[in-house]
Amino acid sequence: VIIDLLKEALYMFPIREIAIDLPRWVEELPNNHWLYARFSDAVLEVVADVNRLRDVEPAALQLGEYEFVERSILQSIEPGEGSAAIELTCSHDLFYQVLSELSGFPIEGDHNLVGLISELSFAKHEYDKVAEALRNVKDTGYGLVSPGTDDIVFEQPELIRQGNRFGVKLTATAPSYHLIRANISAEVTPFVGTEKQGEEFVRYLAEEFEKDPDQIWETDFLGKSMHDLVREGLQSKLTKMPENAQEKLQETLTKILNEGSGGLICIIL
Repeated sequence: VIIDLLKEALYMFPIREIAIDLPRWVEELPNNHWLYARFSDAVLEVVADVNRLRDVEPAALQLGEYEFVERSILQSIEPGEGSAAIELTCSHDLFYQVLSELSGFPIEGDHNLVGLISELSFAKHEYDKVAEALRNVKDTGYGLVSPGTDDIVFEQPELIRQGNRFGVKLTATAPSYHLIRANISAEVTPFVGTEKQGEEFVRYLAEEFEKDPDQIWETDFLGKSMHDLVREGLQSKLTKMPENAQEKLQETLTKILNEGSGGLICIIL
C-alpha cells in the first residue's frame, strides 16, 4: 500500500517530455503524406491532454485506439526525469498499402516486394548509365553515354609487319550512345467561320489568357482541347524522320567519331 501511495504521489509530478517512437518507415514519409499527417494529428491531439505523469498511461491506451495504429506500447515512465516513452506500431498490410501507393505497383506481401526491388534495382542500374547524358542534353543539347567495360568487344590480336619490324594489332569495338536535342514546333490554326467570328474567338482567347495563361490550353475546339491539338501536331513531327535518314545519321556519326570531322558537309534536300 505504501509503495502504491508513493507511486501515486510521484505520478502527480508534471511531465516534461514524452518521446513518441513511430515506425521508422513512417518517419521516412514526406510530411504531407496522409499517414504521416494522421500520426502527427493523433499524437498532438492526445498529448495536448497530458500534463502529469499519471496521464501518460491513458494517453498510450488512447493512441492504440486509432485504426492505423496496430499497437501502442508504454515503454517507460521516468519520474526522476519527468519523461516518458511510447512506441507505436503499424500492421504489415498498412506498410504494403503505402508502398503500393508510393511505387504505383501492387504489393500484397514480401514476395511482391522482393520481385519489385529486383526489377527497380535493374532499372536504376540501367538509368544510372544514361543519367548524366540526359542532364547534359537538357542543359547543352548534347549528351554522351560512354560504353561500359562489359560493352567492349576485343578482337583477336593480329600480327602485323612494317619492313623488318613486327608488331601486334589490337582492336576493340564498343557502342556509344549520343543524345541530341532537336526542338520541334507546332502551330494550331483553327478556322471558326466568318471574320467576325474569328475576331470574337481571338478576343475570347485573349481574355482567358489574361485570367489564367494555362487555362487557355484547355479551351475546347471541335471536341478537343488546344493542348491536345498542339500535342498531336508535335507528335506527328516526331515520326517524320524516315528510316533511311536514321541510318545515314548513324553512319555519319560513326564516321566522324572514328575518322574525324574534317571536311564534313551536310546537305538537306
